[in-house]
Amino acid sequence: MTWLAPIFLAAGAVAAFATAVLHFLARRRPHEVPLPTARFLPERAAEAATRSARPSDLLLLAVRVLAVLLAAAAFARPLLRGARRPVARVVLADVSRDVRARAEMRDSVRALAAAGDVVIAFDSAARVMTPDALDSLGSTPPAAAGSVSAALVAARRSVALLRDRADSVEMVIVSPLAADEVDAATARIRATWNGRARLVRVAAANADSAARRVELRAAANDPLGATIALAGGFAFADVRIARDVVTAADSAWARAAA
Repeated sequence: MTWLAPIFLAAGAVAAFATAVLHFLARRRPHEVPLPTARFLPERAAEAATRSARPSDLLLLAVRVLAVLLAAAAFARPLLRGARRPVARVVLADVSRDVRARAEMRDSVRALAAAGDVVIAFDSAARVMTPDALDSLGSTPPAAAGSVSAALVAARRSVALLRDRADSVEMVIVSPLAADEVDAATARIRATWNGRARLVRVAAANADSAARRVELRAAANDPLGATIALAGGFAFADVRIARDVVTAADSAWARAAA
């Protein structure tokens, strides 16, 4: 078991000790002894702190201390370590008309999604699916265009479902990321995702759109790679980006493209 806010455990222990100390500081009426000058005393109850030789109301003391400790444990937010996973996934499955082979997309989602992960199917809208519904992916003909922005918004909302199940959440997009699936809000929504994200690209329905993509030559951890992956492609031309040394093949490619 682990505690998300262990400081409350220490505070609860201090409060329980203070409760026990205050319980034993009892105030009782002293023994009455008649005095000649008693007529000069004010008419009110006389109390004095006394030391009790034998503790009393031990059951009440136990209830008070237990209540304080339980409240502290609740604020400390205990979690069973065995119920948490190192990484959970939000899998975004593109079921739009931009996917060429729905079976390929379905198989990729099935290979990525494990028990406890969240699967979100999206076209123009996004909806959370159960693992049992994975077999239905690809069984109906596609109709609507895809919207990556709608899928990213749904992924952000689903993080609350996984927050108490795993230490971190990874987003995986299974999509061809065609040009018409990305709009002006996609990059801004993507920037709000603080966890890991990666793309599993599947074949696009439109061969021309699939060919006109950005070709990036860079290191595997280059930050420009994730941005280009979400940007999809360009409907008007191919683009090649070299983040290392430009070669003669790049010059030949540029002359041929011109």
